[in-house]
Amino acid sequence: RLRLVPLLTDGFILDIQESPDGTRLLTHDRGYAPRLWDARSMRILGFLSHNTREVAQAEMSKNGNLIVTNSYDEVKIWNAKTARLITTFNNNGDKDFGANRFAISSDEKTIVLSQESGLWLGSAPDFKFKKIQEFPEEFFAYDVQFSPDNKKLVIAAGSQSKLGTYDLTTQKLSFHSVDSDGNIFVEFSPDSNQILVTGISNKAHLVDFATGKILAQYPHFIGERGRFGNVKMAALFVG
Repeated sequence: RLRLVPLLTDGFILDIQESPDGTRLLTHDRGYAPRLWDARSMRILGFLSHNTREVAQAEMSKNGNLIVTNSYDEVKIWNAKTARLITTFNNNGDKDFGANRFAISSDEKTIVLSQESGLWLGSAPDFKFKKIQEFPEEFFAYDVQFSPDNKKLVIAAGSQSKLGTYDLTTQKLSFHSVDSDGNIFVEFSPDSNQILVTGISNKAHLVDFATGKILAQYPHFIGERGRFGNVKMAALFVG
């Protein structure tokens, strides 16, 4: 019996991630279910599909034990070695739940979900999500990230100028104005004290977490380039 595995796709590949030990690959094609591969044999270990809507985000945890996927109406957590589904969260079947983005803590103990009206937190081992913070009505969360020490969160507000910071220890939510045209991607520095924000106005801003003060500004391209339309590129810390 043969199984033919396509190595090329006519879809738009959004992301490819490799497990820390190099044995598995996670691929995410726009419009298709994410796939978990055996990196050596290129055999598909599983399709990480959702029930009704297109998968918007797929991430493997840093230790390579969990995969999380989300669509607009649900979040799924998978075993990253077997592609077995661990649990599903859909807020009791709410089709308009509005799950925008999620982040996985580096120790794999916590998953945070940014939803249209607030932040939700799920903790190991069962990852039963609970709402920990309401957002103001005018704040639309886009990207969310854990700090490396897993004690802080930063939330970008998409087309809005606001940037949200949340201290998990004190449960304090603060807002700061960064890019007047909007902020779409965020990343913490290795020491958890600074944030790199990719703004829509072709700039990257370095921001102090504690005060929200802009420490530096860098030119940064985001938009259409070459033959691929609307390519979005986030600024990253590299050292």
